[in-house]
Amino acid sequence: MLMTAGGMANYIISQISGLTNQSTAITTFGNALGSYIVSNATVTYSWTGAMTVSPFTIDPTTSFTGTISYTSSLSFSDTSSTTATSALANFSTALNTFLATFIISAPAGFVLTPMFIIPAISLSASGATNQLSAITSLCSDIISGLSCTPVATGTHAGTYTGTATFVSII
Repeated sequence: MLMTAGGMANYIISQISGLTNQSTAITTFGNALGSYIVSNATVTYSWTGAMTVSPFTIDPTTSFTGTISYTSSLSFSDTSSTTATSALANFSTALNTFLATFIISAPAGFVLTPMFIIPAISLSASGATNQLSAITSLCSDIISGLSCTPVATGTHAGTYTGTATFVSII
């Protein structure tokens, strides 16, 4: 599937709608964000591998799509911010910390070094005047700030040794 800011925002709003407790809303927001990413993100890696013993055959597999999982929760409690700018910066840090725990798994047959989402999310005030616009802007910042482990090494099909190189997360 394809991640879109609008689709992500609509899903998050459907999950947090009606919540009034800040702690519950933040946890639910994180769970909705994680669930949306797991269900909709496509992580693509290129793969270059070969047998390391004669006949030194090149692996015919040239790419794979990874799956994403996570087990942590978004945690954010900001009682120290005195401005919206500092609150956004603190929330950006919390989002980056949360998303950095997401694990990317290669398909069956690959045994690779660990792969993770590498977030570089920087939130900015959107100037939005309604919930949908504000959360859509937030989701756009999140999607544009996602990357993954650039290189992983390992084996494929038990006979090929090689390198996986991050291509995209969409």
